[in-house]
Amino acid sequence: MPALKLAELQALLDRFRLDSGLVIRFVEEGQVESLPNSLWQVILGNTREALTNVIRHAGATEATVTLKALPGMARLEISDNGRGCEDIVEGMGLSGMRERAREQGGSLIVRNEGGLRVITLLPKKELQDD
Repeated sequence: MPALKLAELQALLDRFRLDSGLVIRFVEEGQVESLPNSLWQVILGNTREALTNVIRHAGATEATVTLKALPGMARLEISDNGRGCEDIVEGMGLSGMRERAREQGGSLIVRNEGGLRVITLLPKKELQDD
């Protein structure tokens, strides 16, 4: 099942590349295939929302999606080379991302650093796999 989820993520990125013309790099680190299925819903949902925000608001030409499987945690980061945002207003998109992460015991970090970086941190709960 995790291999299917990884393929679903790749397909999602391909759709965004084709639909937007945005250059999207994908970086996979660690044993991503070992991530519990319950985390994949957050990973896919937050990736979709973050890239939608990049296209709508950032004026970016490039984005990088990094998924890391760390001991005890998954880290998803979406960064772009857009204009960034000095005063980040948390609307429906960011709120939804934060809520998805929170439902799995995780958190969301948004940073303005030469573009925007949206980081989702998710604890791996080995016995929670569905």
